Amino acid sequence: LTACERNRHTPEEDKVPLSFSALSQNTPTKADGTTTPFPHSDFGVWGIARNPEASSRYILWGETSMVQVKKLTSGAYAPVSDAYWLPAHTFTFIAVAPYTGGVDGLIDAAVVETTDSFGFTFDMGPKYSATEDNVADPDFDLMGSVARTYVEKAATQGPQDLIFRHLLAKININITFVDASGNTLSNAGSVSKILLKNLSTTADYTITFDQNEALSILSKNPAKPESV
Repeated sequence: LTACERNRHTPEEDKVPLSFSALSQNTPTKADGTTTPFPHSDFGVWGIARNPEASSRYILWGETSMVQVKKLTSGAYAPVSDAYWLPAHTFTFIAVAPYTGGVDGLIDAAVVETTDSFGFTFDMGPKYSATEDNVADPDFDLMGSVARTYVEKAATQGPQDLIFRHLLAKININITFVDASGNTLSNAGSVSKILLKNLSTTADYTITFDQNEALSILSKNPAKPESV
C-alpha cells in the first residue's frame, strides 16, 4: 500500500541495576600486617554519570550526599536505592566505609560535583570512649575509595569494583620489662593503664582523584588535642 510506512524500531536496552564489588587495598597499612578482605558489611557511595558529547549528566542518588550500600547474601553490594547503568556514559564514584557508624556520623560531609571531591570532619574521640564492659573500639577502620568507569553498553556491564584504602593507621604498643642492664625480665609485672597525651582525635578529610584516576587523600588536624 502506498500509504503504508515502515518504521525501524530499536528496542531499549534492558535496565541493568548497578551493584558493587568491594575489596581492601592489598598493602600492609595496618600495624598487624594483615591483608584481610573488605571488613565492612556496608558503605556509603556517591555517583554521577556524564556524557560529554551530549552535555548530559545523571546524579545517581543525592546531589551532595552518599547513599547506603549493603552486602547481599551473594557477596555483592547493592545500594538501598536502585540506580542503573547508562550506555555511552562515564560513571564516577566516591565511597567511604563503613556507612553504619561511619558515614552516618561524619560532620559537615558533602560532595562537590565540580571537583568530584568529598569533604568531611571525622572525630575519633568517641571510638576511644570505654563502654560498660570497659572496652573501647580502637579497631575501627575508616576506609575510602574512588573509581571511574566508561560504560559502552549497559546490558553487559558487571558490578563496579571498588578498592578501599585505610584512612586510619592502627598502632600497636608492645611493652617489655628489663633490668638495669637491659635484660628482658619474664613475668616481671603488668600494665594496668596507658595514657596517650595530646592526641589529635579530630581530622578534616578531602577525598578525590589524583592524576592517575586513583584515590587522593588530603587531611589536616584541627588544634584540639586530647588525652586518652
